[in-house]
Amino acid sequence: MFIRERTARNRRTSTLVCYATVFKCHLLPTFGPREVGTIRRSDIAEHFDAMRDGRVSASPGKPLPAATINRALRAMKAVLFFALERELVERNVMQRFRPFEGGKSERHVSRGTFTESEVQALMAAARPHERSLIGLLCFVGLRPGEAYALDWSAVDLEAGSLRVERSWDHRGAKFVEPKTAAGVRVVPLSGWLVAELTAHKERSVGSGLVFAGRTGNALNPSNVRRDIWLKLVKRAGVRQLDLYSLR
Repeated sequence: MFIRERTARNRRTSTLVCYATVFKCHLLPTFGPREVGTIRRSDIAEHFDAMRDGRVSASPGKPLPAATINRALRAMKAVLFFALERELVERNVMQRFRPFEGGKSERHVSRGTFTESEVQALMAAARPHERSLIGLLCFVGLRPGEAYALDWSAVDLEAGSLRVERSWDHRGAKFVEPKTAAGVRVVPLSGWLVAELTAHKERSVGSGLVFAGRTGNALNPSNVRRDIWLKLVKRAGVRQLDLYSLR
């Protein structure tokens, strides 16, 4: 029921997959047979302590990473809030249940903020067919998924603006609406970006997706990282942060 509701709310496929995995591996074996209204805060605390101690693990005796435990914690909170909204419980017993320390340090994403000199180096090293994409991420603040979903019909080169109205969900192989109403927006383009997009349009078919693969479909984020981003970072000689760090 919870997954169906999240699917109806247009949650990203990656989010749904994460929920399903967490439920199957870390929550349902313990709480699946129980009525949600009978689960107490102490039961939950004991379960997460057991995950930390290695008493609940695919490898008995091996403690789970804090990041894994916190993902399960967030999923449990979400389910209980859902139950509260459906009046299946009178209160969320996990309210103000704090995450475990150490989760952030275990992230493998290299994210930060590029300096002005690093941005200049990236733009100088970018090849003609890369500059418009990198420019939109850096100077307009588009998310990579929003750039991959951008259609020429949403770009007004004469007015110098574009409309963000969807994103590309690679795992689900579909276009999705922004997470919030504020995600749908019109953003201005500098004269430099208008010129770059104009040149890019002349090099491409000029219709459909602004940034498309050889088959005309949306770009694969893994391919962009491997074939464009990592090579660009190496040529520019800057820190190896991820694409989101351009925002």
